[in-house]
This record gives sequence, structure tokens and C-alpha cells, in this order.
Amino acid sequence: MTSQVTTEQNQLLRGTPVWIGHSDAGFHPAVIERSTMCEDAQQVTARDLVTGEVRTVSWDELQRRNASNLTHLDDISELAELNDASILHALRSRFESDIIYTNVGPTLVALNPYRCVRSASDQNAPGIFASVQI
Repeated sequence: MTSQVTTEQNQLLRGTPVWIGHSDAGFHPAVIERSTMCEDAQQVTARDLVTGEVRTVSWDELQRRNASNLTHLDDISELAELNDASILHALRSRFESDIIYTNVGPTLVALNPYRCVRSASDQNAPGIFASVQI
């Protein structure tokens, strides 16, 4: 069985920002160093930006990464690359900045910090209370 390389796979060029799976943190940011076809499967060599480790994985094990300045969007459904790793990273970044309320389209996600944080009104929350329908 031969697999066709998709347009998206062909666009994974050297330096493309991606997420690579990690056993402890879920995903780490990485950049592609090279991409090759091997036995009908595309193999990608990527450098983990946290550990510095270089790993060769299949294309299916990677997820595209957003520019770092997009992690504090009020509505993370507006991320250019909307995937598991990007959503988790955005929620983690907002949580670490004590921004516990996040919209994902029409859905409000609230993360419990188990400690006192500024009130929602102090956070300039994106209309979270005004848009609640009961």
C-alpha cells in the first residue's frame, strides 16, 4: 500500500514550528530540522526546544505550533493552528498568568487555581458574564 504525501506534509520545511509529544509535559515546542520519505511514510527530524533532544518521528506525531504571541487570545478558537497541543499550551500559559477564564468559541473554560486570584472583573474577562444565558 502506498501512501500519498499531503500538501500539509510537503509544507513541513526546515524551521517550521511544531509540537512534539513528550511523556511528562504532554507536548514540547520543537522545530523541524528535516523531512524525508522512508518506506512510504514521511519521517520528520525535529529538535525539542525544551530538552534540546533531536528526535525522528512520523509526521502524524507532530502538530503545528502557533506564534508564541497568540497564547493570550481571549478566544482561543481564533488560533491559526487549533489542535490539542495548541489548546493545552494556550490554557497553560493563561493559567500561569492567573487568567483562569478562557473562551473557546461559545464555550467558557474556567480553570480552578486552588488559590486566590484577581477577580474576573479585574481580569477584563472577554464578556464572560455578560454572555451567560440561563
